[in-house]
Amino acid sequence: MAYSITFSFTAYCFFKFYIFYKDSYDLSMDTRKNILWFYDEMKLNIELYMALIYIVAFISVGFLAAFVFIEKAAIFLRILNKLSPVYMLLSCFVTILIIGVLQNDGPGFIT
Repeated sequence: MAYSITFSFTAYCFFKFYIFYKDSYDLSMDTRKNILWFYDEMKLNIELYMALIYIVAFISVGFLAAFVFIEKAAIFLRILNKLSPVYMLLSCFVTILIIGVLQNDGPGFIT
């Protein structure tokens, strides 16, 4: 199931890359309009590629986590029984705060 979902996302993205390649193969770079079109399409394809990497990583981690939770359910139940709900809520809140701080567009952060 994970393979088929990953393959479908990858096939869609590579089909879009192929269309870009075919459209830009015979493109003459002698006009400003063609150069701007190529520049914009190249940026969009780079963003699509980065999104594909994140999607594939998220699907892989998700299915791996589901597999581990299904196979090793007894171990996780013992761990969850030892943790208090206050600790879990506090750790979720702190994690959300850390993610919010890291996504800041201030100086010193990679954008």
